[in-house]
Amino acid sequence: MRQRYSRRLALCIVIAGLLSPWSPSIQAAGTSGASAPQTTIEQSAAWSCRGVYHVVRRGETIYSIARRYGASAYRIAVCNGLASYTVYVGQALLVPTSLR
Repeated sequence: MRQRYSRRLALCIVIAGLLSPWSPSIQAAGTSGASAPQTTIEQSAAWSCRGVYHVVRRGETIYSIARRYGASAYRIAVCNGLASYTVYVGQALLVPTSLR
């Protein structure tokens, strides 16, 4: 069980690195050296899921975690790709702490 969550954490770190606005821009196909402009949707997606990781402890809910960090349960669910608001003990969650 713990191995599954550590793999998920590693995957989240890799994805967060790929979505970083400081990472090199992806080149558009057919352009000669010019980088593809990022749309505001891509920029907001990259910025909205920055924060800290929290490991769920016994008795915690997604709502109590959101309240602790000043985030919303919805943003935590979206940033972690959760289909429901159910969390499990030992689960590592990315908690977005700011809008940018």
